Amino acid sequence: MFFTENGRDMSGDNLPDCELNRISKADSVLALSGGASPFYGFPFCHTNGNLLGDPYLRNTGSGMRIADTEENGDGSVDCNSTDGGLPAVQALGPHVAPLGVRFYRRNPLALYAFPEEWDNVALIANHGSWNRLNKIGYNVVAVTLDGNNTSSIKHETFLGGFLSGEIAFGRPVDIAQLEDGSVLVSDDMAGAIYRVAYHTTTTTSATITTTDSTTSSVTVTTTSTCTVTVTAT
Repeated sequence: MFFTENGRDMSGDNLPDCELNRISKADSVLALSGGASPFYGFPFCHTNGNLLGDPYLRNTGSGMRIADTEENGDGSVDCNSTDGGLPAVQALGPHVAPLGVRFYRRNPLALYAFPEEWDNVALIANHGSWNRLNKIGYNVVAVTLDGNNTSSIKHETFLGGFLSGEIAFGRPVDIAQLEDGSVLVSDDMAGAIYRVAYHTTTTTSATITTTDSTTSSVTVTTTSTCTVTVTAT
């Protein structure tokens, strides 16, 4: 099971990261049976995914564990040990405010099925910052996991356009998938639902045999497009 976590506020514009986290089956069974719940570090340890030196870019993966300057200023809790909690699956960026997360389940027979590489990709709605000097988030990102579903191997933007400079046009909240393979994204700022649909069109020319037994070549042209439609609510 996976969940999003909003990083704490009041630690600066660029720290800490919000996170995509995972609860293993063994941990969930233990917690439900009255045992200890998994610990992810709060409030003593957090994640810093700003290894590229840019708060708007993130390396693939969990980033670096850092100590909370208030709750763990003396370093009494070692954030790089098991005492510091479980690391994130993916560092999502500071103050991006991730909310809904949905794993895309590809049905190859669906009318608007995304390409095969999108199967089991986590789509995350980043609601966007509220108290950062410069706005960040306001998008939907995609996190691709490894074959064991335990580590991130790719982190990219799935749907953007909600933020231009410091002007926000929308704030994504949650994600759903329709049976036809398209994806819905809710927006509580614009009061709208966006439908993202993938289209593939293939055009094939026929082979022509003439009376002198010469033939024309066969050409196949495939075009793929992704469209977004908006429904006001």
